[in-house]
Amino acid sequence: MKVEAENGYSLLHLAAFKKFSNDFEAILLDRIKQQCSDQNKIIEFINKKTNNEDGYTALHLAGYFSNFISIRFLIS
Repeated sequence: MKVEAENGYSLLHLAAFKKFSNDFEAILLDRIKQQCSDQNKIIEFINKKTNNEDGYTALHLAGYFSNFISIRFLIS
């Protein structure tokens, strides 16, 4: 499963655009844990900026789109 789209957005960035279900949240959290071996890597992954010209984090996008489910997920 590819974790970064061609436009520089990770799965977290893409999830921040939409409100996702509890099932998707569980799948996404499992994927993050598979990729990141410790808490510091998880924090680094969550705070990762897009690698395109905008440089937003997933939390920036969730806030911009008033996606409170994603905001809560990212902060936790």
